Amino acid sequence: MPVIPTEFEVTQPSGILRFKHFLFERVGDEIEMHVHSYFHSVSCLKGRCEVYDGAGRSISLMPGQSTGIRAGREHAIRATVDATEIVNVSELGRDGT
Repeated sequence: MPVIPTEFEVTQPSGILRFKHFLFERVGDEIEMHVHSYFHSVSCLKGRCEVYDGAGRSISLMPGQSTGIRAGREHAIRATVDATEIVNVSELGRDGT
């Protein structure tokens, strides 16, 4: 099932902070493998998820835990329990990239 984020941005002198909240309704719902040109963090709010990359590395997150994804690193996020919620926070440049 596609996971659609709720998102908002905050503009500050150094750039833009983008917040994306995701609700994974079922085990196995995921954000498919992708890559960004910017760093972002993944924080688990509820449930449990797995963050994994194209090199086979993975980390499991429980509520209150976070991890960072560096720019250019291929990654995906998958729910490992129903009703998992995460928030991704990205710090973008002034031009949004």
